[in-house]
Amino acid sequence: CSGRLPKSVSKQVGMMLLASDDRFTLQQAPIRTLDRRPSTDSKMNSLLNRAPSQTQSQFADSLYGDGVDRSDWEGNAPNCSLCHAAVGRMSRHHCRVCGRCVCSACSLNFIQYEDMQGKHRTCKMCVSAAQRSPAVQRRLATLSDQLYVLQGAEPPSAPRSVDEALAHCEAAALPLEDIFTTATATAERAVTEAAMERRARQEREEESSFARDAFVSLGIRLHSMHRGEEPQQPNPLTLQGAATYCCSALGPLTEELARSGVSRPRTKSLGQIKPVRVNSDDAEALPERQHSRNFKTSSLKEFSSMRDRTSTAQHVPFADHVTECSVCNAKLGKRHLRRRH
Repeated sequence: CSGRLPKSVSKQVGMMLLASDDRFTLQQAPIRTLDRRPSTDSKMNSLLNRAPSQTQSQFADSLYGDGVDRSDWEGNAPNCSLCHAAVGRMSRHHCRVCGRCVCSACSLNFIQYEDMQGKHRTCKMCVSAAQRSPAVQRRLATLSDQLYVLQGAEPPSAPRSVDEALAHCEAAALPLEDIFTTATATAERAVTEAAMERRARQEREEESSFARDAFVSLGIRLHSMHRGEEPQQPNPLTLQGAATYCCSALGPLTEELARSGVSRPRTKSLGQIKPVRVNSDDAEALPERQHSRNFKTSSLKEFSSMRDRTSTAQHVPFADHVTECSVCNAKLGKRHLRRRH
């Protein structure tokens, strides 16, 4: 990438960045550049010169590392990757840090790697990274502290280099991966349980709606069977309101059945029976009522007896040697002149 420059090229004194054992030192070295392309990196070099020695050493040891392998360099482009100026065979260079193809004006600085001989050309973009390295170190330290706080651990001491700050971030990120995996599994399980709960709630709502409609329909039918006043249906209609509307028909319906004589009195114990005073009109009508009640009772008993015998005959095998008829209870046999069938 380097060669003999034309005589029209003048010598300018530039700032060359060299790496010493513990810090960067700035030395003046002759760098050939084109006359029509003056150097524009004097401010950058002055800022880098004012940077702390510890930061400058971090720049060489941590940020640059061993540079980019020659096989990973950018190809020989006709233009500079930074300023896009046309470059020729004599003014085309490659940054030893990032591998960009740059011109002479964009690669005025040189660095020296640890355990490596010689000076290595670097572009102005990589040099500007050294200027930002203190801020990067502080941001990485803050990030590592936040990561340790997220996992409930005590943050380590302040890092002394960019590599150390990055190592703190990587160490804090490892437990967070397990926490994230556990949280993801918990969230998925919660989503599944929520979906099941939604389906169960929907089923309960459907059952409640069906029961509400059934109560309303039954209440309408019950209220139509009496001549009392029908209450208004609740609005909004709820299950409890529908049940109340249905139960409100029981009182008038009971009174209606009592007036029509269809309802039967409830059986009371001897302790609950109280004497009732009967007037003369009721006393005259009492025998007829008693006869009618006895007739109804005997008819009901006879019907129940026939129903029981019929149901029993359906399930019990034929009975032999019976002495009475199963229907009329008449005596059977030769003595009574009735054959048994």
